[in-house]
Amino acid sequence: MATKRKKVVLMEQKLEAIKRLDKGETMQKVANDFGIGRIRDKGVPISGPILQQKALHFRNEFNEGNPDFTASVGWLDRWKKCYGIRQLCVCGEKLSSNFEEMEAFKKRFQEFIETESLTGDQIFNCDESGLNYKMLPSKSLAARTDAAAPGYKRSKERLTILACSNATANLKMNLAMIGKSKNPRAFKTVSKNALPVKYYSQKSTWMSSEICKDCFFKEFIPSTEKFLKENNLLRKAVLLLDNIPMHPDAEELQDGDIKAMFLPPNVTAICQPMDQGVLEMIKRNYRRKLLSTAIEEIEEGQDMIEKLKRVNVKDVAYWVARACADVRAPTIAKSWKKLLGDDESMETESTDQTEETILPLVQRIPGCEDASLQEIESWMKDDDQYEITDEEIVALVNCDDNEIEDQDQAPTVQPLRISHNDGVKALETAIKYIE
Repeated sequence: MATKRKKVVLMEQKLEAIKRLDKGETMQKVANDFGIGRIRDKGVPISGPILQQKALHFRNEFNEGNPDFTASVGWLDRWKKCYGIRQLCVCGEKLSSNFEEMEAFKKRFQEFIETESLTGDQIFNCDESGLNYKMLPSKSLAARTDAAAPGYKRSKERLTILACSNATANLKMNLAMIGKSKNPRAFKTVSKNALPVKYYSQKSTWMSSEICKDCFFKEFIPSTEKFLKENNLLRKAVLLLDNIPMHPDAEELQDGDIKAMFLPPNVTAICQPMDQGVLEMIKRNYRRKLLSTAIEEIEEGQDMIEKLKRVNVKDVAYWVARACADVRAPTIAKSWKKLLGDDESMETESTDQTEETILPLVQRIPGCEDASLQEIESWMKDDDQYEITDEEIVALVNCDDNEIEDQDQAPTVQPLRISHNDGVKALETAIKYIE
């Protein structure tokens, strides 16, 4: 009877969830209300024994390391000290956004701005986000292309993009992009310095402390100094960052009066400017370009899936840079409202990409004719749902950089090389023909 009752409750919950989706609620909100999410979001405690067992599991899968490794308590203590891991009590209140803490930080931040006499041009925020750069709407696309491309429902080819801007949007810095390969084959015909984005590499494509420092001191500081000087402003600025382990301490991100400040935990989703629609708009603009490219192939009678497979990191670099440039200044300025207060001047009519403007493009893709706004919205959020599996972790550790470079990109067509002698002969023949 207990099992039967459990099934009845599950059916009732499913029915309630369907009704809420039919009323127009987002899948993310419904999932959150029903407690569907990643393990860390559910508050499942990660203990020392769990970490030790996982370490032993990985040791058996890796091709390197000490064969006598036992994942002892001493190893666990050294590992926690090395990465700054500490034990915390599981607090249910902290699993959701903390609005009280947001209001307290907002007050402290505004007092800091007044004390330092900072203007909107001197207040910055940066945030990173994943981008599955070949992913199309999976549910609809599977209907027609499943037989031709069975593994293409959910592309795991992923990059991380980092966006940064000040509160007035007068200084919108070039995007940073993190990929797997240190030297992708797609970059052989172009210098990394000529790219419209700053490219970094990391096996997992995630942000790291080293990359964060490099972005701050080699990109943010010089760009900010130049901007402040051109606008006759004091060499003063603050960069807001979210509080994640991959970021170094605030004391390490400081150069005179240009410094970093961290948002409190559990408030980034509700008040971090770049997370209030800016990164989402960049990805919408990018996906519009991806859809347009696919549609062009279809109209020319080419195979859309083969074209998607040929999309490489260089293409993404130019497309995502263009997508960032197309984000309008009012959109960025409006994203700062929750921290800096409401401003009626920010209430301008938006012409940015929305699900409604992207839906007609999606419906032109074979197999996506019946796509709905709900599926488009889910597609837009798929980048944030990516979870790396144990198998992917093992593969990343076991393969070297050369293997990553080979797997990272599809083969590119080598340009035809013509010798000077053949060129001269061809030119002489053309002159004679013209005469």
